[in-house]
Amino acid sequence: MLLAACGMCVSSWVGTLAGLSSITAVIACAAAAFAYAEISRRSQAASWIALQCAIWLVISTAYPVQGLQVLGRGLLILAGGLLQAGVTALVCRVAAAGIPEWRGVAIPASAMQPISIVGATLAIAFATALYEWIWRGGAQNAYWIPMTALIVLRSQLGQTVQRGMARTLGTMIGASLATVIVSAASPGPWVLATGVILFAWASYTLLNVNYTYFAVFLTGYVVFLLSLAGVSEHPLVIQRVLFTALGGALALGMHALSDRKTSRSSGVKQPLMESQP
Repeated sequence: MLLAACGMCVSSWVGTLAGLSSITAVIACAAAAFAYAEISRRSQAASWIALQCAIWLVISTAYPVQGLQVLGRGLLILAGGLLQAGVTALVCRVAAAGIPEWRGVAIPASAMQPISIVGATLAIAFATALYEWIWRGGAQNAYWIPMTALIVLRSQLGQTVQRGMARTLGTMIGASLATVIVSAASPGPWVLATGVILFAWASYTLLNVNYTYFAVFLTGYVVFLLSLAGVSEHPLVIQRVLFTALGGALALGMHALSDRKTSRSSGVKQPLMESQP
């Protein structure tokens, strides 16, 4: 968590400055995807940290600024990460007396297969170029295209298909559900704040249970958060659904293309689905 917080802080600085130009944004996002795919060969923990950093770099390119604002934004992200790490450490220390020692879980070799470096780099480069073109045209949240592509990319094509479909379906359901609640009930600030907390809790709880459910509550959390901030959620929710679907499709397409080129060069067919132990 400490490494992720520091990495996200630096990624924010890089992405914020890179976002001043479409060319540098594409280069920076593609480089982040390359680094993520390369680091995914090390371990699951290192891969998770690299993914958080790459995601935040992509998001930061959508909000370019100059001067001290760049420094301040990154430090706020670092402060949030340190706060979460500190609270987590405190809770673990308080509850340690009643919890047996955790020795970890053996990770099957099939789960450690690295993400394709070529596929990830090309997918994010194309997704970022598309996002920059759409964003320059006035769509504020087009960064969800490369962000989604990063999130759904997996080592096997079948895994990417499953994750992309789950992300898109969950986003659609969550956006519709939360928007109906907010529009019909017209809740006040305290109710909205409660919704933010409950949906965030559900997202954390369901992350390792079912990815579609996780996406449902994550999207609902965003809708409640936007409403609490006084931002009209309707156009943003629609954009989120469209850009999520587009990002997933791009990741799938580039993954399939890179797999086909790899199989042609090696003369070996790549399996569509990964066998499960």
